Amino acid sequence: MQRRRAQGIAGRTGHAAREMRKEASAAVNADAELFTDSVLDGSDDEDNDAGGWIDEETQFFENEAKDSASSGEASWQSYINEAVAGPEKRSRYNRTTVLPEYYRPILTPEEEAALIHGEGTCFFSYLEQQRLQEGVPAGDTVFPWSDRKDWSLARWLMMSGLSVGKMNEFIKLDWTKDPARRPSFTSAYDFLRRIDSLPGGPQWNVQPLEFLDAPDEDLTLYWREPVECLQWLEGNPAYQGHVSFAPIEAFTDPEMTNRLYSEVHTGRLWAEHQRNAPPGVTILPLIIGSDATHVTNFSGDGKMHPVYISSGHIHAAIRNQPSRRAFVLVGYIPVCKFVHTAFTKQERKGTLPGRLQARLFHHCMNIIFRKTQLATKTPVAMVDCYGKLRKELIHPVINIADREEHHLTAGLAHNCCFSCEAVQQQFGDPDPCEPLSSAEILSRIRAVRGANPTAAPREFISKCSEVGLLGVEHPWWEEFTDTNICRILCTDPLHSLHKAFKDHTWSWVVNMVGASEIDERFKRIPRTQGYRCFDGGISKMSQWSIKDARNIERYALAVATGNLHRRALQALRAELDFIYTADWEQISEQDLEFLTIYNSIFHKNKSIFIHPQLGGRKGKKGMMKHFRIPKLHARHHFPDNIRDCGASRNFSAQVTERYHIDVVKDAYAATNRRDVAPQMVRWLNRQEQVLQFDAYLNWLDERDKPAATPCDLDTTFDEEIDGGSGGGGSGSGQDDINDTVSEDLEDQDISGNNSSHSPHQLNKLPALRNQKVQAVADLFEIPELELAICEHLATEKLPPDWKRLDVWFHSTVELPALPGNERPHRERILARPGQGHQLQDRFARFYSVFVDEKPASEEAQDGLRGLSVAQLCLIFCPSSHHRQTGDDGQIVGTPQYLALLHHFTTSDKADQDTLFFTASRVRDAIGRPKAYIVPLDHIVQPAPLTPRFGEKATTLKVTNDTCIDQCDDFFINSFHSAHTYQTIF
Repeated sequence: MQRRRAQGIAGRTGHAAREMRKEASAAVNADAELFTDSVLDGSDDEDNDAGGWIDEETQFFENEAKDSASSGEASWQSYINEAVAGPEKRSRYNRTTVLPEYYRPILTPEEEAALIHGEGTCFFSYLEQQRLQEGVPAGDTVFPWSDRKDWSLARWLMMSGLSVGKMNEFIKLDWTKDPARRPSFTSAYDFLRRIDSLPGGPQWNVQPLEFLDAPDEDLTLYWREPVECLQWLEGNPAYQGHVSFAPIEAFTDPEMTNRLYSEVHTGRLWAEHQRNAPPGVTILPLIIGSDATHVTNFSGDGKMHPVYISSGHIHAAIRNQPSRRAFVLVGYIPVCKFVHTAFTKQERKGTLPGRLQARLFHHCMNIIFRKTQLATKTPVAMVDCYGKLRKELIHPVINIADREEHHLTAGLAHNCCFSCEAVQQQFGDPDPCEPLSSAEILSRIRAVRGANPTAAPREFISKCSEVGLLGVEHPWWEEFTDTNICRILCTDPLHSLHKAFKDHTWSWVVNMVGASEIDERFKRIPRTQGYRCFDGGISKMSQWSIKDARNIERYALAVATGNLHRRALQALRAELDFIYTADWEQISEQDLEFLTIYNSIFHKNKSIFIHPQLGGRKGKKGMMKHFRIPKLHARHHFPDNIRDCGASRNFSAQVTERYHIDVVKDAYAATNRRDVAPQMVRWLNRQEQVLQFDAYLNWLDERDKPAATPCDLDTTFDEEIDGGSGGGGSGSGQDDINDTVSEDLEDQDISGNNSSHSPHQLNKLPALRNQKVQAVADLFEIPELELAICEHLATEKLPPDWKRLDVWFHSTVELPALPGNERPHRERILARPGQGHQLQDRFARFYSVFVDEKPASEEAQDGLRGLSVAQLCLIFCPSSHHRQTGDDGQIVGTPQYLALLHHFTTSDKADQDTLFFTASRVRDAIGRPKAYIVPLDHIVQPAPLTPRFGEKATTLKVTNDTCIDQCDDFFINSFHSAHTYQTIF
C-alpha cells in the first residue's frame, strides 16, 4: 500500500505556514530605516559614487556582521525559519498532486455568460459537406489520393522539406516503379497540384502599402483576416475536451480565500470583459504574438516579422504544442531598411530608421486588426469545436513577445517601463512605480501633437523621443478602447527570467568565484540521465541556448557554495526560488506573495554584487555601480501578470519562438531566396492543407468508431541515455556471467510490485538472468550482498531459492503529475555495473534516490518528512520468484522486486544561506557503506545530490562519473528539476 501524498494546499495553509508568511510580509514591508539594504553603508542609492564605498576589506566584513544582526536580516530569517527547523516541522505545502480547486463562476446562470445560441456545423463537418458537393464519392474519404498508404506517402513528401527536384527524383526511382509501391501521382507537379486542391485555411491578402513616411519604398503586406482565423480555430473538433468558454475564479480552499491561477479563464482580464459584456455573449480572449526574427544563416541580413494569434479558449497544454497548430500566422510585416529614403548622416546613424519601422509596424497592425477592432463591440457568430453556435466578442488579453517587441507595441522608448511609470533611473529600485495605462500613453502622444500641430513625421518623432515615445501617432491598439495595453504586455519568462539570469546574476557569480573554479565544480557534478552535464566546464562555451541557461540554473547554487559571500548566496537562492515558482503551471495567491518576498530578498542583498573588492558586476570599463537593468525591474510585474492572465506559461515566448522555426525559417528555406514572401505564403498554405486534411481523416476515424473507448496515456519512455539497458558478453571473468545479458529487452514492462498501480516499470526480461549471488556481488562490488539478503529475510543462512538472482540495470519510476499538468512525469534510475561489463559506458551508474520509510502509513508524506536518502546499488529478484508461466501459458504469481541500497543520513536543519539539506554516507566500523534491502516500490524518486565543495573544488579528486561513489558528503539539490522543487521542497 502506497502512502498517500499530502493533498494539495493543505500543508502550506497550516498554522506554521501562515505565521511564516505573516512574518515575512511584515519584514518586507518594514520601514527602510529598519531594513539595512547595503552591507556597507546601509543605503540603496543606485547612483552612489564609488567614493561611498568603504575600501578596507576588514571594515566591510565587520559591517556585514552587524548587518546580519540587524532587522535587515528579518525577511531572510523568516523565509528560512521553517526550513531550518527541520523536515518534521516544515509546513510548505507539498505539490505532488493537482491542487484541490474550488470554483466560483464570474456570472450567475441567470446572467447568461457564454450562452449557446443554437446548433452549428463544425469545421470538419463543413469540409465533408463541401467535398460531397464537389462530387467526391461518399465513401472515398482520401480523394484525390488512391488510399491511405498513398496519402501517408504524400504527407511525408510535403512535410519532409524536399525540393521539387528531389521529389521528382524520388517519384522516378526504380523502387517506386514496383506496382505495390507506385504512388498515384506521376510527378512533383501532379503531386503539388493535388495538394493545392485540398481544403485549406483562411485566404491570404496581398496589399501594397502606401507608407507616407517613406513613399519611395516598395512595401507589401501579406496578411489574413484574424476573425476568420479565430473562427477556423474555434471550430476545430481536435480541441474538444481542451477548451473553456466562461471565466471562473478558482480557489485552493473551500473557504475561497486563496485564489488559484492556471488557464487564461482563471485570470482577472477575461472576467472583467465578461462582466462588461451583454448577457449571453461569450468572450473570446485573443492572444497575440509577434517578434522579428532572422531567416538567413551565416550570410545576409534577412528578417521577417511574423504576427500570430490564438484563442484563450484553448487550454495552454494544447495551445503550446506546435504540432497542435493552435497559433495561426496572420501576417508577415515587412522589415524595411529604408534604402530608398533620404537621411542625413546623423539621422542614418541615429534612431530615425528604427522609429520609422515602428510607425510601419503599427500601420500594418492597424490594417490586420481593423475588423477585429469592430468585433470588440459587435458580437461575431462562431461555431465552437462541439458544433454549438455562440456569439463572441473578441478582446485582446495577452501579447506574447520579448521586451523589445513590447516596447515597440506600446510605442515607448526602451528607457521606460511598459507596465508602470518607471524610467531608467528607477529600474534598480526594490519596488515598482504606479501602473501605466493605455490612456496615459495616448495622452502623451496627443500632448506632443497638440504642442506641434503642424509637425512633419520626422519632427514629430524627434519631439516624441524627448518624452520617452517612439513617435507612433496612432498605435494599433488605439481603437481597442476596452483594452489596457499595459496589462496585456506580459513579462516574458523566457527572456526576462531564464536568459536574464544567465546574462546578469550568473555572470556576477562567475566573476566573484572565478571562471576556472566554476569549471572545476561543474566537472564534479554527478551525471544524471536526461539532464546536461557540463563535464568540460562552461567558460569556453561560445553559444548559449535557453536550454543551456535552464541547465545552469539547476546547479548554480550548488556550485557556488563554499566560495561565495553569504549575501550573494542569499540573493542567488532568492532569485532561483523566484524563477522556479514563477514557472509553476498552477500558482496560488499565497505563492504570488512568496514571489514578492523572493524578489524583495534579492533586492535587499544585491548590493554585494557591486562591492569593488568582490568584483561581481563588471562592465567593459570596470565595476558598475548600479542595477538599472530592465529585466531586473520587470520581475516586479510578474505577480500582476499572473493575476491578470493566468500562469506564466500562458504568456511565455517559448511557443512563438518555436513557431518561428515552423512557419518562418522553414518556409524561407523552401524558397529560392528571391521574392520570398509569396513563396513562403504558398508553402505555408500547403503545409496547412496537409495538416488539416490529416486531422480531418483522424476526425472521420474517431467519429466512425462503433464505441468510444478511453485512450490510455502514452507510457513510452523514449529517452535512451547512458548506454541503454543491456548489452552482451562479459569482461568480469565469472563463468556464469557470460552470455546472460538479456537481448530481448523490448518495450514490454512489468510492474515492480503486487499492486497494479506500482510507480516502477522494469523490462520484461532482466539484464542478468539466473546469476549466483556471489557472482552478482563481485560484478556490482557489493561484498555485503549475501549478508544484506539474510538480514532482510531475518535468516542466518541464504535460503535455497535465493541463491540465484535476476538483475535489472534500471527502473523507470512514474512521478506524480505536477499541478496543472496532466501528463505523468517519468525518470529512469540506474543501478548498473561499469568496466566489468560490455556496455557503451565504462563507468558504473548507481543513482541516489529518495526512499519512503513508512509507505503503509496513513500519515500524508509531505516534503522530506518521512523520506530518507540512499544510493541504489542493485535491482533484483530471486530467479525462482520471477514470473513463471503455467501449463496454459498464463503468468503465475507476481514477485516482489527488491532494491539494495547504501544508507545516507540527512541533516535535521537546512543550511542557513542555501536552504539545502545535507546527506552523508553511513559507513560501518571498517569503512564499508551500510547496506540494506527494501522493496523497489519504497523508492519514491531520484534524489539529486551534489558534492559539498570547500573553497577549492580541486580538493575533491573525483569526476562527474565517480563523485557519487567516492564522495561521502552532499547537498540535496532542490533546484535539480522543476518536479523535485515542487514535490519535495
